Amino acid sequence: MTAVPSCWSATRPCPAPGRCWAARSTISTTSIRRWKPGRRRIGRRGTRPQPPPPPGPLPPAEERPQRLPPCQGWRYAMHDTLLSIILVVQEAEATLAGTLARLSALLAGLVSDYEIIVVDNGSADRTVEVLQQAVAEHPNIQVYCLPTAGDRDVALIAGLENAIGDYVVLLDPALDDPAILPAMLAAAMEGNDIVLARARGPVAERGALRRLLSGAYIRLFRCLSGLDLRQDAPRYRLMSRRVVNYVLQHEASFLVYQVVPVAAGFRKTVLEHEPLPASAGGRAGSLRAEVSRALAMLVSTSSAPMRLVSGLCLTAALLSLLYSVYVVANYLFNAQLAPGWTTLSLQLSGMFFLLSIALAVLSEYVIRILHSALRHPPYYIAREFRSASLTRELKLNVRHREEERPAPLGAGRGTV
Repeated sequence: MTAVPSCWSATRPCPAPGRCWAARSTISTTSIRRWKPGRRRIGRRGTRPQPPPPPGPLPPAEERPQRLPPCQGWRYAMHDTLLSIILVVQEAEATLAGTLARLSALLAGLVSDYEIIVVDNGSADRTVEVLQQAVAEHPNIQVYCLPTAGDRDVALIAGLENAIGDYVVLLDPALDDPAILPAMLAAAMEGNDIVLARARGPVAERGALRRLLSGAYIRLFRCLSGLDLRQDAPRYRLMSRRVVNYVLQHEASFLVYQVVPVAAGFRKTVLEHEPLPASAGGRAGSLRAEVSRALAMLVSTSSAPMRLVSGLCLTAALLSLLYSVYVVANYLFNAQLAPGWTTLSLQLSGMFFLLSIALAVLSEYVIRILHSALRHPPYYIAREFRSASLTRELKLNVRHREEERPAPLGAGRGTV
């Protein structure tokens, strides 16, 4: 069996061509599913075509299969679930083949249908060749190759936009343990829209400087937004289709996918797992890129930094006003002031007051511009319920008045 290029990009173009572009796309020739051109599964669950009912009368009620309660039925629902796994790899030729083999064996016994989406983030080694061999050996693997190395989160969104599963897992093959996937899926079947997998210990391969900066940034983010990134928003997670649709509605989804779904009010739970050793593969990003991404995420997910600047400007304006009062009081009650001190001090305090007020007003406008540029959806309906019976559905479509009711068959015939 050989890998063939997929026509996916021709039948379903990327919704955000400015952020990501796949130079090549490869799909396993042994894939279970054969999707029609243009088919994309984004809507609610239950869109799969149902088989027609069997002919003949229904069996008696006592012979019909009974519906299992939720506490017992989740195991059967797991096998009827389409699960998508998204991996972003970069220069991981040494360990990628083994990772895909273990992941395929695990998913084959977990669900009836799955897909492994691998996004190659511009690898310069033999990673693409390893992926071409993997799609020929294992089913349900979809590969997207980006032409140049870029932000890992952008590559992750490229895979997220092409995922069609009922549940989507974001997995880092260098750090995350796939053995926790059955527990994560079981937690999702209990009604959780987000299942977070938190590492029990610190990442082993990070240096002292990275750990120091990471701890300081996490504390700053918690002070400004009230959310602990390490405890409440790890990257290793399982998301339902509702959460995926919510994330993709944001313009800068590659910046907000880690924080916004957790803070949006979706039902979530947290599991713990052991992090993989440093030899698991992958390559850590540069320190400059991580710092740039951290600042961008802080500004994009919260207006607290700009609010802080606005508050400092208002505080400076208030202090300038109080200093003006102090200058006037000295002029009235202190006869030993140097000539011209009062006038110069009032000019400086007035200028600083006006400048601080102007900066505070500009900060508020910048906040509005930021919200407009990010294009956050004003609302999102996470769940929808209704009564089993509606009055308007019980009404008949057509009603006949008594004088307009049609005569029975044969009426009007006979003798006069």
